[in-house]
Amino acid sequence: MKNISKLISLLLLVTLSSCAAWRAEETMKISKFPAEIAKKSKVKASINLILHEVHTGKALDIAKSKETKQASLDLIKKAYNESGVFEIVDQDSPSKQISIEISLVKKVESSLTRDFLTAVTLYLVPKRTSEYYTVNTKFIDKTGVLIGMVEKKETVVMWHQLFMAFALPFNYPSTTKSETLIDLNRASIMDAYTDGLFVELEN
Repeated sequence: MKNISKLISLLLLVTLSSCAAWRAEETMKISKFPAEIAKKSKVKASINLILHEVHTGKALDIAKSKETKQASLDLIKKAYNESGVFEIVDQDSPSKQISIEISLVKKVESSLTRDFLTAVTLYLVPKRTSEYYTVNTKFIDKTGVLIGMVEKKETVVMWHQLFMAFALPFNYPSTTKSETLIDLNRASIMDAYTDGLFVELEN
């Protein structure tokens, strides 16, 4: 029994430490917003997220999609709150000045054959998974008029192999993917701000 427990622990360790992720950097990384964009009078905005996630040609099931949507929305709100430009309010808030409609398309592609080979060889045979992110953001004023739109894209590539454990401190997949989504929204905010979309709303 002890040997079985040790084997299970070993398999779990191999699985958790056999994957590392890197960004293609199609969108510039923004570690933090420049201080000058923060406003004393913040724009009151609501955020609505539409998520479409596909894994190797198959849409994610409804329950999993809801879970992913909420986690993604939390990261998106983090980016907007950190900007110093917005105060996030409810959709039906009478104080709302702008609606932010965000479409997040996430496509995950991998080889089913490679998935099988990697699993049966305990991650000695490597496999690659690519995640393609597209964030389309629409800024709509309280009269329903579209005042601007920004689209950002990024690709996260993950390699699954036993020896990827050495890259984990710097490229843990969940951290890389979370930072990618936050950065895509930071970049969208910066583009919209640079284009002057919020000038009238800030007055």
